[in-house]
Amino acid sequence: MRHVAANGKWLGDFWGCTQYWKTGCPGKINILEGEASEPQAGASAQARFERERATHRAWLRATLASSLAIAVVVMGTVFFAVAPANALIASILATATGLLCLFVVTRLPAEARYWSKGAKGERKTAAYLEPLLKRGFVVLHDRQLPGTRANLDHIAIGPPGIFVIETKYISGTIEVLNDRLFVSDRDRATYVEQLYREAIGTQVALGDLLNSLRLTVTPVLCIHGARTPLFDRTVAGVRLVSGRDLRKLAEPSSTHLSSEQVQEIAAFAHERLRPMHPWDN
Repeated sequence: MRHVAANGKWLGDFWGCTQYWKTGCPGKINILEGEASEPQAGASAQARFERERATHRAWLRATLASSLAIAVVVMGTVFFAVAPANALIASILATATGLLCLFVVTRLPAEARYWSKGAKGERKTAAYLEPLLKRGFVVLHDRQLPGTRANLDHIAIGPPGIFVIETKYISGTIEVLNDRLFVSDRDRATYVEQLYREAIGTQVALGDLLNSLRLTVTPVLCIHGARTPLFDRTVAGVRLVSGRDLRKLAEPSSTHLSSEQVQEIAAFAHERLRPMHPWDN
């Protein structure tokens, strides 16, 4: 559990057990030491998925007896309704009904599946971003915007500039019409708005340094599971890319940062945009 000390050896934030303030539990470490390793892509989404899955499993254990009873009643009803006509078909239908009940009860809720897919998409994006490291980029994953509960999936900093990348794992046909994003004819302006908030938040958080370099954050929407449009690759100033297209971020542009400036921005971003912790979302 996270604690804050006003003075003493553990001044500032540190990890400790839930009984620390009552028992003085000695099992504690400084948070900065615990954050020595970089957060992994999709870590917070994966943590949210695991919490949702654990909640679902607890619900299954609590309702197992009643769920089985209902399934047996439904199977029996189907069997005895069809048996007078054909006992074999009645048995098949009853078995199929039982399997359907099992599927419905044990299937993870939509919320858990959403977070699982999100974590998978972020890991795929990270894999596509990895080759950029050899081209002078620094990539940060799973960072929190100061003063909010929002997280930044990825921040890529390299010679062409700084990019905030949001990952979406979706299916359907993607179109840009009148500078609005549609997925299977459904307006997904919320994706663009979310990414704008993240880009602006990053610009503000890093403003002191970015302003001195006259550098602005570029918002990028990385889409997995569906094809990006062939021609309309931007929507309201947001770049639409597939995972494979992320390599194009390394292409020269009007902005060119030296390796020292890239490292300076990356260090500043690491300081200002702390890793997202599991309890934050």
